[in-house]
Amino acid sequence: MDVPAMERIVMTAIGFFVLILVLSRGVDILLIWMDKHDWILIPNQDAIRNSNDRFGRMLTELQAYAEPAKRQINHRKEQDGLKREQDDSGDSPPDPEADQPWSL
Repeated sequence: MDVPAMERIVMTAIGFFVLILVLSRGVDILLIWMDKHDWILIPNQDAIRNSNDRFGRMLTELQAYAEPAKRQINHRKEQDGLKREQDDSGDSPPDPEADQPWSL
């Protein structure tokens, strides 16, 4: 290969790379415009984070059926969190015996 042929190959590769960048930016702008006009829905980070939280809670509930001891631990952690919140706000703590799903 002589130098002009190699130069042509490099310039063609650079041209394709720039074309791909321009096209991807154009598609991005088009999708954002479509989202603003409610043609499509692009979830934001809060929606993604909340769906992951729901998925985690669902898996925790499924694990509670397989391992009941985990349910007690999770329930106690939840009660401790409520106690801390109520201590901060000054409310009276809830009755711990009132809501125990694992007791018979």
